[in-house]
Amino acid sequence: MNDGLLNYEQKFFVDGLEISGLQSVAGGYYITEQPINILGFGNVGRGFFSPGTEDNPREIAALTSPLEGRFNLNNILISRDVFIDYSGGAPFSGSLNFPEGSFGFTSGYISQHQVECRVGQLPTTSTTILSFGDVGSGIDAQFSDKTFTDPPKIEITNQEKIKVRCPGTGTNRVVGASYYLSTPLDPIYTVGSSEAVQVDVVWPMTAEMRFELEVDRFEYKAMRDYFVKPTLNTVSMELYDCEDNLIQQYKIISGRLVEESIKSSVDGVLSVDLSYKTYYNKR
Repeated sequence: MNDGLLNYEQKFFVDGLEISGLQSVAGGYYITEQPINILGFGNVGRGFFSPGTEDNPREIAALTSPLEGRFNLNNILISRDVFIDYSGGAPFSGSLNFPEGSFGFTSGYISQHQVECRVGQLPTTSTTILSFGDVGSGIDAQFSDKTFTDPPKIEITNQEKIKVRCPGTGTNRVVGASYYLSTPLDPIYTVGSSEAVQVDVVWPMTAEMRFELEVDRFEYKAMRDYFVKPTLNTVSMELYDCEDNLIQQYKIISGRLVEESIKSSVDGVLSVDLSYKTYYNKR
């Protein structure tokens, strides 16, 4: 019986930096192809080639889009959020390394990044990476030409050391907060090349911050007030370590209040969900 590769034998690297707190990684390449029907055969070409010639394919299909890769990473945030440094269209390489092998990608870009903080849980991040270069075995990002001049150190936080700033925090309990950053990407290809020659960000990028508050006293807004004057507030999430050193800050300046909903049940207290959104342009 063959042994499996255990979790402690696997490490994930981004441009030479080992990612700390990684809980799961999943990814690979995905090929989109289209079958080609042959007139007179009624299917995708079975029997089109000479029978008995095993070297020839019996079916015909062609690529309908360039080859691209996708990776999803889930982390416990126990150090500075390095993926924020790559937001905005900065390319990088990454790989999952294990004994006698690796599986990775080149020319990766952050398309979605989310941070979640809740009472009774450690902060977590979820990241979606799109690769427009090569994806597969043998790609090793542990050894990279790029070097981190300030590699993040291990700094653990807890719910006591997470500070949330949004309207209503003075008289209500914040039980959950999250930050979401979306970056639309537009890869550009040329005839004769299987890899993107350029990857542009489709501006604007969208940032959203959501809060869940258990209500004591709260001033609700009227929906139609948005047409007269949108509700603008600066909101943020700040994570500190046990010595009150700032680990990471997520902030939206003059965010638009785009959602306000209430929840109530027989086994809970009245709560309100708030969502603030803003847009980042290139200039």
